[in-house]
Amino acid sequence: MTAPDLAYVALAVDEPEASAAIFERDFQLPRQDFACGGSRVPVVSVGRSALALFRPDDPFLGPEAKKGVHHMAIAAADPEAAADASGIARAGSVSEGLGGGPQVALSPEATGGVRTRLAAPLGTGPGSSDMVERIDHLGVASADNRAAREAFRACAAASPISAEMRCSIWYSAINARTPGSLLCIQVSRRGHSVRTICTPSST
Repeated sequence: MTAPDLAYVALAVDEPEASAAIFERDFQLPRQDFACGGSRVPVVSVGRSALALFRPDDPFLGPEAKKGVHHMAIAAADPEAAADASGIARAGSVSEGLGGGPQVALSPEATGGVRTRLAAPLGTGPGSSDMVERIDHLGVASADNRAAREAFRACAAASPISAEMRCSIWYSAINARTPGSLLCIQVSRRGHSVRTICTPSST
């Protein structure tokens, strides 16, 4: 299987274990645990991507992380080279990412306030069930819609993103004081209606 274009979406939740159990039990999605610093993080596969569940105080998220969507990670075989090729300003140097692979965080100022990282693929297998097929789209509220679009175009050129992912990222320009305030993960149900999980992101 080829690596997913969207490596994962990081969610900060009160009880990662309980949240992972809901996706396993109610949505019948596979789960793996990944090393992250000194802890283990539950990761639930959804289609070719995944949801990584952290406590808000997990050091991996950085200081003052709030409950909700924290960041999304675009898969890149060589995150540092992809960051250099994109020309987007970084938020720090290469660091250890989820699962021990390298990651590069992009500057929120350069992505319209959308927390974004380039990360080595997690190597999770496909995750689907009779109810859930894939993550249908991400609705990302940004402080600067144009800047966010340009940043992801640059990422696509540096680390090719499939047409599926290009069509799956929607942007909404809102008040600059609340960048990244909402992200909707719409989980498609095969041949029927859809279930949508909406959660506020950290700012």
